[in-house]
Amino acid sequence: ISDHLSLHDVLRATAEQIAAHVPTGAVAVFLADDARATLSVAEAIGLPDALREMTLPADAGVARAVAHRARPLRLAFDHDTPCPFPGVPARSGLAVALRKGDTHHGIIVVVSQESDAYAEGDATFLAALGAQAAAAIENALLYEDANRRAEEAATLYELSQAISSSLQ
Repeated sequence: ISDHLSLHDVLRATAEQIAAHVPTGAVAVFLADDARATLSVAEAIGLPDALREMTLPADAGVARAVAHRARPLRLAFDHDTPCPFPGVPARSGLAVALRKGDTHHGIIVVVSQESDAYAEGDATFLAALGAQAAAAIENALLYEDANRRAEEAATLYELSQAISSSLQ
């Protein structure tokens, strides 16, 4: 995951690693918006196309429950606690925060059709991957910002060159 500099590549690699190592019916990586008020699906495997546009409030439900936890949250879905993905037949899940220091980037939610599908090793793996993904997300965002600033500086330089040549 940390080999990627593109945010899209980091998110894709994260979802692929989870799907390859943890029993899943679906996996979704949610990213927080700039105001940290909502989380949107940024990458998913096993979700219907209609759910790829879903958002969750950051201060409610699974997002709120997992936001400040150091360990993944085990989820059991039933009539009282429905799966966060409407229409996806899931009976259990894991969720982990994507947090680097004080910065909360989002959450990862993994669901399975099996009850109690996740062992302690799955939770440990998801926690480690979530920490690595959060660092890679932060690096990718910083890299994209640095590229944007370099492009702006190059544009300003070209503009100043054009202005000074017309003055001469």
